[in-house]
Amino acid sequence: MIRLGRPAPRAKDHDDKLVPMINVIFLLLMFFLIAGNLKPLFSEEQLIPLSRSEALPARERIELSLSRDGVLTWGGEAVDAARLGARLRAQPDGVPEALSLRADARTQAAALLPVLDALRGIGVQRIAIVTLRR
Repeated sequence: MIRLGRPAPRAKDHDDKLVPMINVIFLLLMFFLIAGNLKPLFSEEQLIPLSRSEALPARERIELSLSRDGVLTWGGEAVDAARLGARLRAQPDGVPEALSLRADARTQAAALLPVLDALRGIGVQRIAIVTLRR
């Protein structure tokens, strides 16, 4: 009968505890990427128009919303053209050079044109109308 010696004790590897930690961090990262959208993209009653144009790069800018019945909102609060001018001038950087306008696809052009004219009169140089790409 052959007697084999006891196997030599394996030295503890310090990397053994690293793999579960990487897994937990990866799972947290995936959770926050999927569930971390804090700001709703569109209001539920608003229908976004479709577009065939290429998407422009997203920038941090002021976003206005125009509902189907022509009500202009900024930050969830209804504003008219006169109050909008005062609020834009009160911004830390003054009147922005560009802003985004989310108009409902069912909005009549007759309701959209006065808003665009008022924004141009305030001094806004570029107005990006938000659309969905087909």
